[in-house]
Amino acid sequence: VSGAPFKIIASLILLLIMVSGIYYEFRLITADHYFNRLYYALGERQYFTSFVLADYAKKAEANPINQEHYDQFLGDKLSDFYPDIAEVSVKRTAYERLRDLDNKLKPNSSENIFVKAKINSALGNYQVSENYFHQVLNASPYWPKTYIELARLFTREKKYQEALINYRLALSSLPEISDSR
Repeated sequence: VSGAPFKIIASLILLLIMVSGIYYEFRLITADHYFNRLYYALGERQYFTSFVLADYAKKAEANPINQEHYDQFLGDKLSDFYPDIAEVSVKRTAYERLRDLDNKLKPNSSENIFVKAKINSALGNYQVSENYFHQVLNASPYWPKTYIELARLFTREKKYQEALINYRLALSSLPEISDSR
């Protein structure tokens, strides 16, 4: 008889742990669902839908690593599309999102610094962007994508010689076709 309360308490604790684990997994699945929808909405250039989906993913409270990935993706892709957005209200909202993402992303990884560089390039903060790109290149000198983005930045600034140099560096950092990697 004395073991019955212990079994009930242990069962309740185990049930509580299981329910909290299920709830956590449900939040992750929900955030991933919104992120996947965001991926396609951005591809279709449905910007306001993308902004709403990004907010939903954030409210789903995914773990910090997933949320950082969502922020990196949104900053990376939105900075690509930003210069071509024609509608004033969409461009203003995109500008605010990019600025917020730039403030939110910590410069603690090459991926974050790369995205911050792209964001600042899209927003016209060319010197800040160039500094970030050079930080990435110092850490990862064989990442062709950085040279390509740096060349695009120099093209926007009408520094065509520097752009050409960086395009060539991007080509030289690509593996040979015969490389089996």
